[in-house]
Amino acid sequence: MTDEPPISTSIAEWPPKGRPTSAGAAARSPRIRPSLRRRQEELEQSLLDAPSATWPEAAEKARYLITLFAETLGAQDRRRQKLIASALDDLDRLSRTAVALPDA
Repeated sequence: MTDEPPISTSIAEWPPKGRPTSAGAAARSPRIRPSLRRRQEELEQSLLDAPSATWPEAAEKARYLITLFAETLGAQDRRRQKLIASALDDLDRLSRTAVALPDA
């Protein structure tokens, strides 16, 4: 049994408190990297387990993926940083209205 708190499935709580906020910081810490990677895998699996039921849930998944991209070298360009910030703002603004997704 581990003494770590259970994984939260909320993107709003990612990365876990007290953990590095970037992939680079995690890679530099051999002690934290395996634990962070395991928790990230658990979070991603929980996101894959069921389709989003609402637009805010779908936006939460998109926000997570955009945040992962934002930590890559390809996202360091100033224009892309502005685009990322704009997309995240759009997701926050548009997801405030909770509307159920139509059944597929």
